[in-house]
Amino acid sequence: MVARSAGEVEETTRLKAEFELTQRADFIIASSRNDRAYLKYLYDCPPEKIFLVNPGVDTRLFSHIPKAKAKKEIGAGVNRKIILAIGRIEPLKGFDALLYALKILLIRHKELRGRVCLWIVGGDTSESPNLWSKELRHLEKVRRLLKITALVKFMGQQLQEKLPYYYSAADVVVMPSHYESFGLVALEAMACGTPVVVSDVSGVSSLIGAERGKLITSVNNPLLLANQIGRLLTNREILTKLQKKVSQKVQKYTWNKTALEMHKIYNH
Repeated sequence: MVARSAGEVEETTRLKAEFELTQRADFIIASSRNDRAYLKYLYDCPPEKIFLVNPGVDTRLFSHIPKAKAKKEIGAGVNRKIILAIGRIEPLKGFDALLYALKILLIRHKELRGRVCLWIVGGDTSESPNLWSKELRHLEKVRRLLKITALVKFMGQQLQEKLPYYYSAADVVVMPSHYESFGLVALEAMACGTPVVVSDVSGVSSLIGAERGKLITSVNNPLLLANQIGRLLTNREILTKLQKKVSQKVQKYTWNKTALEMHKIYNH
């Protein structure tokens, strides 16, 4: 449905199995409103069988760390504004659109030149570039063509325990995916007090609420994405206000709450 390459197209056998499972299952748990809608409309699943349970976040691990301390831990410059993206390196994640958005951002906001950078966490960068995955090599090519090589860093995979430092060091976390059943990266970033810009197809987008206009972008729209990022990076008042709001908002989305909701469904 949202595949961007032949390799991402689901096999017919799997699709048939999914259709059959939705009919045979007594109850189905969807992780977001979007997923619930897809099950209802695309899989012909009776809506009374679908229960919505949002994933949670470990707020003991993912919590705010002072920015200076976080930047020191990951080796980031104190005066650099960091745009952060985290996830599997695959076309569905839309990281190429983020590279285009960075280029647009730098042209629109000359005051950010030399002060902003993009760090992408994910993928295997331990080998030489010619042995990287196909999508990582594509992103490397785009980085060079746009002449932003010095501003974009591929950080490779990072330990879970290290991620709170990346989230806390960042000024904004971007999730430009073409599809996300939910989007735990956004939830983890928010728990660390960092604003997120997410695409309107991600499940987590429905949780952002009143701040949607500032934090939501449409899929594969580098112009709008650059606009949303630029608004946050150039307006300290908006950024500070959003940092407080997102940190407070996410506190109720814990794994304990998720487990309790699952328990109720099992009992039912």
